[in-house]
Amino acid sequence: MALRGYLLAEVIERVGVGELDGHDFGGGEVVLFASGPDADALFATMSPVLRDLRYVARSG
Repeated sequence: MALRGYLLAEVIERVGVGELDGHDFGGGEVVLFASGPDADALFATMSPVLRDLRYVARSG
């Protein structure tokens, strides 16, 4: 299944492993909150999407 280009929440729901409940930004970290009936399946679904992210850090 090609999921490139979908938002993380969409991927989680499309695969049917749970839902993304929210996030917290601060202190140079991002914490994601997700829930589903099988934590291993949820993590396995999220991991490739998170590894594929590209970001730009800007200062000042």
